[in-house]
Amino acid sequence: MKALESRKAILNTLLLVGILFFIRTKIALFFIGLYLLSRFKSFKASSYLFVGTLLISAFYTVLKWGIDLPLSLFLCVFVILLTNIVINARLSLIVTSIMSFCFVYISILQFQNTISVDRAWKNGRGVEIEFAMLYAFAFFLIALIIWFYTKYYEKREKKIMEMYQLVKLGRLSSGFLHDLLNPLTALLCNLEQKKEMQEDLNTAFLITQKMRNFLISTKKQFSCGEKKEMFLINYEVEQVLEVLSYYIRKNKIEVEFKALKKIKLYGDPVKFSHAVLNIVSNAIDAYSFCEDSFKKIEIYLVKKNGKIMLCVRDFAKGVPVEVQNKIFKPFFTTKEQGIGIGLALVKNIIENDFNGNVYFKNNKGHGATFVVKIRG
Repeated sequence: MKALESRKAILNTLLLVGILFFIRTKIALFFIGLYLLSRFKSFKASSYLFVGTLLISAFYTVLKWGIDLPLSLFLCVFVILLTNIVINARLSLIVTSIMSFCFVYISILQFQNTISVDRAWKNGRGVEIEFAMLYAFAFFLIALIIWFYTKYYEKREKKIMEMYQLVKLGRLSSGFLHDLLNPLTALLCNLEQKKEMQEDLNTAFLITQKMRNFLISTKKQFSCGEKKEMFLINYEVEQVLEVLSYYIRKNKIEVEFKALKKIKLYGDPVKFSHAVLNIVSNAIDAYSFCEDSFKKIEIYLVKKNGKIMLCVRDFAKGVPVEVQNKIFKPFFTTKEQGIGIGLALVKNIIENDFNGNVYFKNNKGHGATFVVKIRG
C-alpha cells in the first residue's frame, strides 16, 4: 500500500511540474487531464498514458533529429526510469527491449538515407550504426540493472514486512489482552448478578458477540486483511455503552449520549468500537481517583464541514500536567493494575485506520474531554 502511495505521489508531482512548465500552452491541458485522472479515477491508466506519451515523444525526436540528440537520449533514459518507478521493472525491461530494437532499425534506415533526418544541429553529420547499437545496449543495460535492483529491493522489503508483522504481533498481543480485559470482567460480573437475570444475560450475550468480532478482526490483521464497510457510529457507541453498562451502574455514573443525527463512516466497525470502548473506559476509570458524588460522562457526536467529531467528557480531576505528553505512549499508565496500552491503541486505530486524529483537553471546571476527529 505504501509503495502504491509513493508511486502516486511521484507521478502526481511530475504531472504538476509538467502543468507549470507548459502553463502557457495547450499541452498543459493534457497534463491537467492526467493529473485529475490519477487523483480521482485511475492511477494505473494515468501512468500508462504518461509513459506512453513520453515514449512517443522519444521516438519523434529520434526520427526528427537522430538518436544521438541529447534530448533523445534524455527522454529514452527518463522513460526507462519512469516506467520502472510508476509501473514495474518488468514493463521497463520490455519497453527498453522494444526501444533498443527500434532505434537500431531507425539508425540503419537513416544511414541508408531511407528516411530523412534534420542534422542541422550537428552540422549535417549522421550517426554511425555502431554508435546506435552502443546506445541501444546502454539502454538495455540500464533497464537490466534497474530490474535486478528492484527484485533485490522487493525481497528486502518482504523481509522487512515480515519483521514488521512480528513487531505487530507483539503489539497486538498486548492490545488483545487489554481489549479482552474489560469485556471479560463485565461478562463475569453480569453472570454473577442474580437480579434482573434476563437483562444481564442479554448483556452477557452482547459482550460475547463483541469478543467474537474482536477475535475475527485480530485474525484478519495477522493475515493482512480487513473488513471495511459503511457503519453507523451511533450504533457502535450505543453498543459500547451496553457492554460497559455494569461498570456504569456499579460506579453510579450518569452517561448522556447526544447525537443530532445518525452519522455513517467507512472503515472497520470493530476497530472503531475498540477505540470508543477504550476512551469511555478511560472516562469511567477517571472517577476511581475522584470522591465527588457527582459522576457524569457526556458523549457528543456531530458532523460539520465534512468532519466527524466524537467527544467524551468526564467531570473528574482531569489529566495531570506532568503526564499530559505521555498518555498516548504505549505501556504508560497511572493505574495500579493498568497495562498502559488503551489510549495508545486508540491513537493507532484513529490515525492509521481512519486517517483521523485524537487529542484531549482539560475542562475549565473539572475533568477532561477526549476528542476524535475523522474526515467523513
